Amino acid sequence: MDQYRTWLKNNGYDWEDPKLSLGYIKIGQVDIQRTFGTDASIQDIHQTMNNNLNIKSIRTITGPTTECEYPYTLDSDSWKQIQIERLKQGYEYVAKYVNVLASMVKRHTTCEYQFHCVTDDPSGIDEGINIIRFPTDKPYIKSWWSKLYMFSPEFPLEGNILFFDLDVVIFDNIDDLFLKEQGKFMIIRDFNRCRIKDWTLCNSSVMRWQSGKLNYVWNEFQERSAQIMQQNHGDQDWITKRAINDTNFWPDEWIRSYKWEMVGLKDTKLLSKDGRKFFRNPAKIENGNKVAVFHGNPNPMECADQFVEDNWK
Repeated sequence: MDQYRTWLKNNGYDWEDPKLSLGYIKIGQVDIQRTFGTDASIQDIHQTMNNNLNIKSIRTITGPTTECEYPYTLDSDSWKQIQIERLKQGYEYVAKYVNVLASMVKRHTTCEYQFHCVTDDPSGIDEGINIIRFPTDKPYIKSWWSKLYMFSPEFPLEGNILFFDLDVVIFDNIDDLFLKEQGKFMIIRDFNRCRIKDWTLCNSSVMRWQSGKLNYVWNEFQERSAQIMQQNHGDQDWITKRAINDTNFWPDEWIRSYKWEMVGLKDTKLLSKDGRKFFRNPAKIENGNKVAVFHGNPNPMECADQFVEDNWK
């Protein structure tokens, strides 16, 4: 962490600047003219990059030369198995998040429900949790875009669907999330609301909808996925644009940003001790708060806040 602070200072960044948590920091740069030519369009650049996915090494061309060669490439006969072995620890990490989320839901609702996990690998997930596998014939189901599959006509659930991202902490009764305005599409008003008045973009960390009602969000995405993924930062941007006429926001106080709203924008300095991360001030729970969303750092597993230790289990 000290090395990172030094790097920030040497490159003109302020450690205390909250914008760093929004991904504004520049850690590398591509010379567009040298790489693609002066007349290259966005489409040309995208196609060139798409045709060169088998990356074998990366080397800097300015300043001190630094080069990294990859131990395997897409030419390797066993590249898929190599990736699986190297990511195995990460899957175990994800499984714990699933199991903890199931426990938190069970503790904090009196509603009847079934708990499902949508995944491509159920390893380590507790028995009793229903598994829904992502289809393997749709290459555009990846990273955060995979959430949109839940709006597909093929998605095998019916009725009222309440979705949680894994990086949440539930600490109070969530019956209202099941029951409020049933039949309507409910989603978080994105947490930049604490910075910008009347902010209306969506955050898909917690959302609820009636099966079949938002099929059009998926259908249009499937028809032109490459264009939509190029023009939008992620699933949330697409949901904001496409589902605008069906969108209803949860009350802001129900679902809070852990670091921006419960800890506060004035306390953005993340501290570390014995591998655990924390802020100077503990999270403040206010009346009506039910769920905390951990976007960016820290994540619940590594957070030393007593509030997290009391509830994320």
